[in-house]
Amino acid sequence: MSYFYRISKFDVKRSIENLKQLTFEVTGLCNLNCVYCCYGDYYDGFDSNRFNMSFDKAKNIIDYLFYFWKNERICNPDIDFYISFYGGEPLVNFDLIKEIIEYSTSKLEKYRNVKYSMTTNAVLLDKYIDYLVDKDVLLLVSLDGNSDGNGFRVNFEGKSCYDKIYNNITVDDSLENIFAGAAKEFGINEDEFKENHL
Repeated sequence: MSYFYRISKFDVKRSIENLKQLTFEVTGLCNLNCVYCCYGDYYDGFDSNRFNMSFDKAKNIIDYLFYFWKNERICNPDIDFYISFYGGEPLVNFDLIKEIIEYSTSKLEKYRNVKYSMTTNAVLLDKYIDYLVDKDVLLLVSLDGNSDGNGFRVNFEGKSCYDKIYNNITVDDSLENIFAGAAKEFGINEDEFKENHL
């Protein structure tokens, strides 16, 4: 009995036809120096040559999806398709995120209902929140509980970033809609989420 399966061209084509999410690791850079981070000093084997993804790489992937869906006549703007941003800390490379959002919206909106999400440490959120709210970017904020629980998440001076993050995610009423919207997208009761997390 074989546990291996040979992937066919049909399998690849079907996967692309039904693609639900595309994640861009837009940077390997981060504005924090968390003690336990897999990119940190305690882990061997990580390439410490941090990077920023180029727009050309992202554009090539978006163009491929555009031409594939167009040529296969797979046009269904009712199907949600998420473009997600990850890092390092994605907001360190905000200009690329903005370029990807503008370009992908113009290219793909006829073929899918394009939505955006991001995993962020929220330290830079105050700088970019207006744009993120305008584009309905769903946010997943990495935070390790209260101030004590968040003690290993530090900046490059070794200082806790908890207060900065907490202020960034609680100071703006428009964020309530982003976080509640994210909760709803992932099947979490919106009222319960607001009561326990906002």
